[in-house]
Amino acid sequence: SWLRPSLSASLQQLLASAPMDDCSGPRGNLDFRVAHGNGWNNKGGAVNPPTFVVVRNAGTGEADGVYKPGERRWLDHDVYQNRYGDCIISREVQKSPKTGELKHGFVLGKDGRPLYGVKTERLALPLKNWKVFQGHEPAPEILTFSNWSDACQHAAWYFAQEAENAAKGGHWKVVLMMADRAFDCHTNARPKGRGDVRQGGSEWSEQLCDLLGTRADALLHLGQYKRALVDACAAVHFVAAFDWSKARTRGITACLNLGVEEPQAKLLIEDMAKRSDRDFPGVKALEGVVELMLERAKQGQLKEVVLVDETPDDGRLYFRVVDPEDCQLHAAPDWSSRCLGRRDFNDIVRGAQILKNG
Repeated sequence: SWLRPSLSASLQQLLASAPMDDCSGPRGNLDFRVAHGNGWNNKGGAVNPPTFVVVRNAGTGEADGVYKPGERRWLDHDVYQNRYGDCIISREVQKSPKTGELKHGFVLGKDGRPLYGVKTERLALPLKNWKVFQGHEPAPEILTFSNWSDACQHAAWYFAQEAENAAKGGHWKVVLMMADRAFDCHTNARPKGRGDVRQGGSEWSEQLCDLLGTRADALLHLGQYKRALVDACAAVHFVAAFDWSKARTRGITACLNLGVEEPQAKLLIEDMAKRSDRDFPGVKALEGVVELMLERAKQGQLKEVVLVDETPDDGRLYFRVVDPEDCQLHAAPDWSSRCLGRRDFNDIVRGAQILKNG
């Protein structure tokens, strides 16, 4: 074999001192700072832009994850470190005992033990032809990305699907682990949520709601009812108040297990559902709010708020804007007519009729 039996000792020493935290700052290239840290000064000369790696569907589950370049390099190449464990991907070399020829390749290993590898003389990380060494079948699928957020987004989709698959088999500890990873990746992919200037904010919010609902489901089955309630309350921030989500039912179930009567449990979740993602303080910061609401619900202090609509009925139809991104007013019931302007969230819009095609 072209591969030596273990990763080099010197490489392991280099990795021992390499920081794992993501580093960013107000200045500089974010991807380079994520890859090499704020203190990296590129002493080794010109380096190609960083590559971020997603490893999935490996027979050895520890190999799955999101890999980013560490602060150190080895054999003129970045050493990739898994965000969720001790596995690394590094470039290695093997000297032929017969010809003295040097043969290069990449190894995915852990603690000096090569799990998977691929032979190549190119510096680019190969996506195919990975072989199983000391890991389990099958060999992993490798995806590479030029930026951190895209890598995290694809990893979030993968881990979320793995959580759903584990839920079907009732493996709730696995569901929780995969949902935790998916949540971490999802929030790294789009840390500003719908405030991100890129397209896809609505889809991101819906996916995050579904993911938090899945995690709440796992926590319910594991008996962690308060954490399940916090996740459910967090989830409903990311969809419109009138949209159904599984997080609603998970939240009510958590309340019932925490000693809250069903009518009060429904009022608690309804109150949380009225808030938007712009009101979301973060899961940890939400814990105090949920704790206060829970105590009030246990004492039966939550009251249903009934709004009386005093708008005079003049025969026209009234609409409330819930998605300002798509709200445009036209001079006639025709998309090709002149656009009169736009409206903001929660504005009231009047119309004469509802068209069949919307």
